[in-house]
Amino acid sequence: MLQTQFRQPRGLMAGFHADYPDPAVPELVHIGEQWAPTSYAIIGHVHKVWEFTLQITGETRWDSHWEEGTGTPYTLQPGSFCAVPPGVPHRFREQPHAVHHFLFAAIDMQAVLARHPALDEPWRGSRIVCISHAESLFTPFRHLIREVSLNSTHRTLGIRLALDAMLIEATRLCERISSPTTSRVFLHPAVLRARELLEHQPGRPWRLDDLARRSGLSTNHLVECFTREVGVPPRHYLLQVRIDRAQEMLVHSDLPITALALELGFSSSQHFAATFKRLTGKTALQVRKEAGRPVKH
Repeated sequence: MLQTQFRQPRGLMAGFHADYPDPAVPELVHIGEQWAPTSYAIIGHVHKVWEFTLQITGETRWDSHWEEGTGTPYTLQPGSFCAVPPGVPHRFREQPHAVHHFLFAAIDMQAVLARHPALDEPWRGSRIVCISHAESLFTPFRHLIREVSLNSTHRTLGIRLALDAMLIEATRLCERISSPTTSRVFLHPAVLRARELLEHQPGRPWRLDDLARRSGLSTNHLVECFTREVGVPPRHYLLQVRIDRAQEMLVHSDLPITALALELGFSSSQHFAATFKRLTGKTALQVRKEAGRPVKH
């Protein structure tokens, strides 16, 4: 029988690694979220299943082989998604130059595709998949992390549905590369792009002109479209994303509150504390204590 194993590898700042987080969902082989210092190295290893990685902050440089100079290098920057097929060795090509935060999951794709054969196409090959702008994957990946971290009713069903949702979005990203004309119609494309940027990189000191440039609209036009379709201006939306993310991190991670505040783009822990209390009615310490997490400043 599969045994659940939650652990924190030595050398991490915060985070976890879970092997078979739910024995009733064996297709999710392992999963984790980690904040790692520059001294943390991922040595050469290989998996029997697909492994997904989503880079949140920092930059990591990888090699698809163990022997120096023989593999194909690839770099994961904030917003990058990488999927390594079964049997392909991979490792850090060099030590990271800054603290890095990433999500990862190892998935028995054959077991998932048995339920969803229509998703098969991108996962037939044996090549590493790298996508540089994968912000749309952040929400379903985070939801899967949340379901794994919860000890609540319907946990098994929640994990399986979240896993399926993440794989659907990963498949869409792969298909979008091969079919660049694919588009979504429920939001203006520029608004959708701006929202994904804010959701995936909430800690970045976003300027409206930079957000508008990356979204393909003038600043005034973006603010007008964003406010009309989302209901609030980009700055207000970003602040709410930061606070929502802070609540998740307080409950599901051991990252010290000061480090958490700085990662989310607040100028100081005092600024974070005042904003958090104003928008949630509670202090960060209260939320962490209610969740039974250790209090770290």
